[in-house]
Amino acid sequence: MSSPGRTPQIERRRAATQRVREARDRLTSSTGTRPAFDYELLRQFAHNRLSASLAILLLVGTIGFLSGLSTDAVSAGMWTAGVSLLHGAMILSCHRFLGEPPGGIKIAAWRLRFILLDLCFGLAWMVNVIAIGKSAAGSGTFLLFVMLLIVAVASMVASGLPMAVFAATIPVTAAVALTFVLKGGMHNYVLAVLAATAEGYFVMLAHRLYSTTLATIVGLGLGTPSGTDCALRSATPAAPALMKQLSVSLDPSTYCVKIADIGNLTTAVDYTVRVVHP
Repeated sequence: MSSPGRTPQIERRRAATQRVREARDRLTSSTGTRPAFDYELLRQFAHNRLSASLAILLLVGTIGFLSGLSTDAVSAGMWTAGVSLLHGAMILSCHRFLGEPPGGIKIAAWRLRFILLDLCFGLAWMVNVIAIGKSAAGSGTFLLFVMLLIVAVASMVASGLPMAVFAATIPVTAAVALTFVLKGGMHNYVLAVLAATAEGYFVMLAHRLYSTTLATIVGLGLGTPSGTDCALRSATPAAPALMKQLSVSLDPSTYCVKIADIGNLTTAVDYTVRVVHP
C-alpha cells in the first residue's frame, strides 16, 4: 500500500507520462495532431464531400453552361465533362475511404490522394476562368463570382483538411487576380485586391472550422456496465456531427455508451447521443 505522501508523486509521474505520450503522437503524426484525430478529420472530410456532391455537380454544370455562352460551347462542354469526371473520382475515393476498416487505413496515402484530387479540381477551375478572361469582354464580374463560389464551397467542405483548401482555391484565385492585373486600370486592380482578400478571408474561416473541430473531438465508446464505469468493447474519436460515428453488431444484452474527454475540452459541455438499431 502506498503512503498518502507518495500519491501526489505518482499522479505527477502519470501526468508526465501522458504528456510524453501525447507529444510522441504529435511528432509521429504528419499534421501535428494525434494519429486518431487524423483519421477523424479525414472521415469528416469524406462525409462533407459526399454530402455536398450534388450541390458541387450542379455548380459545375451551371458554370459550364454559362461559360459556354461567353466562350466556345464545345470547349465549355469538354471542360464540364472533365471536371465532372474529377468530381466523380473524388466521390468514389470518399466512398472507398469510408468503406475501409479504420485500423487498416494508410492515413498519409489517403490524405495525399485527397489533396491531389482537390489540386486537380482547382487547376480545372483555373483553366475555366483563364478561358473566360481571354474571350469575354467585360467578364470581370463573372470571374469574381465564379472565384467566390469555388473558394466558399471548398472552404466549407474541405475544412477538415487545410491543405486541400489551399490546393482547391489558390489556383483559381491566382488566375483571377492575375487576369485583372494584366488587364490594367484602377478598376481591375481593385478587383484583383478583392479576389486576394476574399481568398484570405475564406482560408481563415476554414482554419477556424478546422480548429473548432479539433477542439470538440471526444472519445466515444460502447461497452457493458462495470460497476459505475463502462467496460468498452469498441471506441473511436468522434466530433459532433449528424452522421454515423460507431457501428457494431451485438447480441441482445445490456450495454452502455461512454463519452470521455481526450484532452481537448476546456469547459463543461452538453452532449446528445443517438442510438439506432433495427
